[in-house]
Amino acid sequence: MTIIIYHNPACGTSRNTLAMIRQSGEEPVVIEYLKEPPPRERLVELLQSMGISARELLRQKGTPYEALGLADPKWTEDELIAFMLEHPILINRPIVVTPKGGRLCRPSEAVLDILPNPGIGEFIKEDGEVVVGTAAQPNRERTDMTTIQVFDPALCCSTGVCGVDTDQALVTFAADVDWAKQNGAHIDRFNLAQQPMAFADNATVKSFLERSGQEGLPLVLVDGDIALAGRYPSRAELARWAGAKEAEAKQSECCGGKTSCC
Repeated sequence: MTIIIYHNPACGTSRNTLAMIRQSGEEPVVIEYLKEPPPRERLVELLQSMGISARELLRQKGTPYEALGLADPKWTEDELIAFMLEHPILINRPIVVTPKGGRLCRPSEAVLDILPNPGIGEFIKEDGEVVVGTAAQPNRERTDMTTIQVFDPALCCSTGVCGVDTDQALVTFAADVDWAKQNGAHIDRFNLAQQPMAFADNATVKSFLERSGQEGLPLVLVDGDIALAGRYPSRAELARWAGAKEAEAKQSECCGGKTSCC
């Protein structure tokens, strides 16, 4: 059985992930992607395997993300992929592919979800944190709650039904947020009209507004990093970010963003 890790040896998370794979009894194929970047076709395959968009794979810290203006929602999926191919440091790490699927392993213990043998016992990370991998991992609870923050444009309310005209995108998104919260997601929303200090006090949001203006809103941060801009996420995207069950997610998948397809 083949396990592949796209690895950066300078990254502690990547080193921990590689060590967990080896502690599970597997010796993976190690690809140092900064030296051997994946070709475009392979990068597209990896994104599909992980079930994430190119924007979700972008790394911001220690990369030319800011200099290239990649927070701007104008960039298409193909354009973001092209940036990653030109600047492989923009590819977040580590990516692991096993017979059970692909995963961006952040935090490193996320790799346990796709290892054929997740029963690695006690593992001590480089920072001293202890992770215990057991044989039964499908319902393993996350020890780190993902935080999703939604920064809305100036609205009279967040439901989309407070005025004469109904905003279907807002109505749908409000319902999707309620669904995600009921399934354990931690989601906070901030309205520019009512909570301007929340925008001013967040360095990432403030920088985004300086570049893109209010027209770039809504803006979604996942654990402090920009995950989406210019439209509201679908229920499936909220479920993926929060790790919630997606059984019901598909019923509103077409309704995310500034559309009225439902």
